Amino acid sequence: MKKFCWVLVAIAVLLVDASFAAVTVLWQISDTTYATSEHGDSYWADTYYGEVSVRGADRFIGSDGRNRYVRWVKITYDVQGKMSSAISYSRGKFDEVQRKEQITVKDVWNNGPVTKVYYDFSSAVADGHIAGYSNDGSETSLYYDEDEIISGGMMIINRGR
Repeated sequence: MKKFCWVLVAIAVLLVDASFAAVTVLWQISDTTYATSEHGDSYWADTYYGEVSVRGADRFIGSDGRNRYVRWVKITYDVQGKMSSAISYSRGKFDEVQRKEQITVKDVWNNGPVTKVYYDFSSAVADGHIAGYSNDGSETSLYYDEDEIISGGMMIINRGR
């Protein structure tokens, strides 16, 4: 009977300390261009896993209504004031290769201020051209891929314990 009680106590401790982690998609335009974050939900979970991926050949319609491609994707963790980042670069608008970068960050105290994760990305026009203008407003030349837009966002992933 004594052995059975110890087994029950061990199972109870394991269940209380169980950590279930889910991947949070911070931003995504395709299966190959995205930013994700993962963190266990247990009190003792002290590790954050981030991944950014980019494929230059992926397209999306920008707020300007034009086809755009992603130049780079970046993830940044702010763990108690310490910033850590990973960035993945495409090799241009015709790059067919998925390029990934990963980051692992430890939260050593786990009782500190709110942990935040940021994502950023840069996009440019994928097709067509942008007309360049001189100071007097006259059209002077054509520029390709010069219409860069940098965007991003933030998510609070740990409100402290």
